[in-house]
Amino acid sequence: MMKRAIVAIVVVASRAWPVAAVEEEPLSPAQQVKVAEAVAPALVRVEYTLRFDKGEAPRGSGWMQRCPNCGRYHGYDGGEQAVREERPLEVGGFLVGPRRVVTADMLMHPRFIQAVAVRFGKEVVPARVVAYGRDQNAAFLELKRPLKGAAPLRFDAAAEGPYLAVTYARLNAT
Repeated sequence: MMKRAIVAIVVVASRAWPVAAVEEEPLSPAQQVKVAEAVAPALVRVEYTLRFDKGEAPRGSGWMQRCPNCGRYHGYDGGEQAVREERPLEVGGFLVGPRRVVTADMLMHPRFIQAVAVRFGKEVVPARVVAYGRDQNAAFLELKRPLKGAAPLRFDAAAEGPYLAVTYARLNAT
């Protein structure tokens, strides 16, 4: 049986980075790039290799997010298309420890999941689900070994707001 855990809030805060207040001008593109570069070593891609089970297609419902382009909420169509295309279902994740990743819980029965792997750059490391968020849509993964070149997110509890929330997704890719 899987352990349950309360999910950590993934908000990046740093005293070293001044953040624009709501009334102030938004961050310039150059400032946005600096923020992205600061968290990039912790951004990973989680790859779920799915399968049919007893003639049933994989189904899940955990991946819904607001689209930054149109403002609507989008999810994925389940895993059937990914299985037919012989590719993994992909979602962003955050490295929060040397061998720990937090990502969205795809709310899919384990019988449909053949394998889980985490990618950072060209390196791919096998992983397994070790806990789920109790009150949030989150799954915690344990990596078989640390990812080379990756670094966990660092949090500064003493940092004062306002804060930036960082998300990681592949959007409008060709």
